[in-house]
Amino acid sequence: NTVFFSTRYRHRNGGYRWSEWNAAPDPKGARIYAAARDITERRRSEERCRQVVSAAPNGILMMTRRGEVVLSNPRAEVITGLPSGELKGRHLADFLPRLERKHVMQTMQSCLHLESDDPPPNSECLFVCADGTMVPVRLTFSRVESGEGEFVLVIIVDLSERRRAERELRQ
Repeated sequence: NTVFFSTRYRHRNGGYRWSEWNAAPDPKGARIYAAARDITERRRSEERCRQVVSAAPNGILMMTRRGEVVLSNPRAEVITGLPSGELKGRHLADFLPRLERKHVMQTMQSCLHLESDDPPPNSECLFVCADGTMVPVRLTFSRVESGEGEFVLVIIVDLSERRRAERELRQ
């Protein structure tokens, strides 16, 4: 019957602090035992990470080992043409032309077996957007381990402008 919750309170210095609580009733029912810890720095760090991911100039997808999206940033939503709610649960293969799926998925899987100092694998391919248009991209894959398990971080670089500039130079 332990209850877990977080609270925010105003500190006497005028700033805000966050606490994480664990509370459980006394088996005799006369008291509630509780323990709290200050999680302000963790909250601030999480917020900074959210801001960095949101402001990134490239698309970012966090995926399961099987390639299912669990998290996306706003730039990934622009590239794919899908809001985060529709991206979540989609498979990476859904955004790849049939001929490129096997190679890109193998590249993604290869990042799961790299040593920490190995360069992350990448793949240049076409990305199929929600409206059916194809965008040239470079996908870079990195393994991410967390308390929730192992994930794949995918950085999506839109190469459209670069390819356009290359065509203009050749002409």
